[in-house]
Amino acid sequence: MNPRALNPSIKLVFLAYIFTLVSLLNMLQHLLYLLLLTLVLALASHVKPSGLLRVFVGVAPMAFGLGWFNAALSGDITYLPMVALKIYTLTTATAYFASTTDPTTFFHSLVQNLRLPYSFSLPLSLAYLILKDLLTWYVEAVHSLRGRWILGSGWETPFKLRLVGVMLLNYVSSRLEMLAEALEVRCFTTARKPWRRVAVTGWDYIFITVLVSATVPVIILTA
Repeated sequence: MNPRALNPSIKLVFLAYIFTLVSLLNMLQHLLYLLLLTLVLALASHVKPSGLLRVFVGVAPMAFGLGWFNAALSGDITYLPMVALKIYTLTTATAYFASTTDPTTFFHSLVQNLRLPYSFSLPLSLAYLILKDLLTWYVEAVHSLRGRWILGSGWETPFKLRLVGVMLLNYVSSRLEMLAEALEVRCFTTARKPWRRVAVTGWDYIFITVLVSATVPVIILTA
């Protein structure tokens, strides 16, 4: 079973499960295990290692900055790797979800499988669509800066975050305006019927059961 083909609702539940574990666990071996688990899942889903590495480089200042900040406040140096592992685990899990989930299928799954109201499902799916577009635009922005010799290599990106951030904020603003106008033109309301059906299959239940079984016993045994 290809993890890419799993129901978006199941993947969302798994993402929430990982976020909960990361927020509750404070042992380095547990966090390292979760990071390895999400890495294996992402790579098995054909997430490009080069793309994952670029994302890791982009979040490095936040991961190690917050790590040093928490270590300085607590006086415990172990907070540095702990916070870094938490951020990288969340980054990997989010990259897996974003790389394997179609925004339209995600919306239909929220409404049909999780039975969430339109007032919640639509903004969430649009936010997810913006995130995917933002990641694509981020790559294009970096390439354009390289073409103008403003960036020498991808490793300089974390040191040019303010410049890249302004470009991304401008893109998000214009993209939101376009989406709002498109919804108004199409008279989008809750009365619209879904044009496709998204089902939860037996493979989805097997997948989430295997993942939970691969985390809870290990965490209990190594506590």
